[in-house]
Amino acid sequence: MRSWGPALALAVGAAAGNACLIELDHVLACGDGYADPLAGEECDPLDEDSFVGACAQTSHPNGEAACDPKTCKLIKTAEQCAKCGDGIIDFEVGEECDGSNIGVGCWGDGSTACTNECKIDFSACAPCGNKVLDPGEECDGNGTDGGIVLPRNCAGSPEEEPLRSPFIMDFPYTSGTAATCLPNCTFDRTSCGYCGNGVRNDALLVSLGGSTLSMPEICDGDLFDSEWLANEFPLCEQIGAQANVECAANCLDVSPREGPACCIPKNEACPADGDSLRCCYEYAHPEADDYCFPVILPPNGEDGGESSGGDTDGGNANVCR
Repeated sequence: MRSWGPALALAVGAAAGNACLIELDHVLACGDGYADPLAGEECDPLDEDSFVGACAQTSHPNGEAACDPKTCKLIKTAEQCAKCGDGIIDFEVGEECDGSNIGVGCWGDGSTACTNECKIDFSACAPCGNKVLDPGEECDGNGTDGGIVLPRNCAGSPEEEPLRSPFIMDFPYTSGTAATCLPNCTFDRTSCGYCGNGVRNDALLVSLGGSTLSMPEICDGDLFDSEWLANEFPLCEQIGAQANVECAANCLDVSPREGPACCIPKNEACPADGDSLRCCYEYAHPEADDYCFPVILPPNGEDGGESSGGDTDGGNANVCR
């Protein structure tokens, strides 16, 4: 009788050997120590080589990245890679300075330093807290009553210089009042702002060595956020006009002007006599008598045809101020 044992074993072994060559499905398996890109994994929390250097390609190259233990995705945001001691001030994580990068000095004699926690150290500055306005100090509340002192106009006055802002030359304060004295004998600038400078500003820093931001402005004087107006006043947008509104004193809201609901915005063609729509400038400046000004149209539609209505031989046109 023939024995099939060895042959059967050989066949089973061969089948088993072939089975080892079958490629397994690529599935997300965070924590197995292997970053499988075919499964959508960028890293693995147990494989440090897969994520430790990920901050190198960011604005914080000296920081330490991480790997999300659930998704196996790299974590290399500014908050993750920010590192006290890398010389970069990261306001979003509470840093006031970083190493030799301080940016704020003493208002009087002395010098500031940066602590190991990336906070500004004013201890070497001139005396502060003696309730005496020493040279170089903006205020001196001695910490009493929460530091409340006589109010000071952020934009200054004929008798006082404006408070110094993080944008000293380009964006001086134009609004707000400071009434709190900080422990370093400078005014708390949280209430200061840039409304009224003739520029519709996005959020900007208002405090020195801090992270306080002003509110994004929707208008400033005659300048408006056209997208915001279109969303708030869709009927005017539909007829190619602008809402006839004026900017609020805080640059964060609008109120209707006297007259029709819509008007012609700046740089659009002036209306003819008798037209129902008039230039917005006419309603914003009723004392003025020159609502339009002439412009020279380039020939052959060189401006793309937007202001001339297409190809022209050039000439003059009047547009709203």
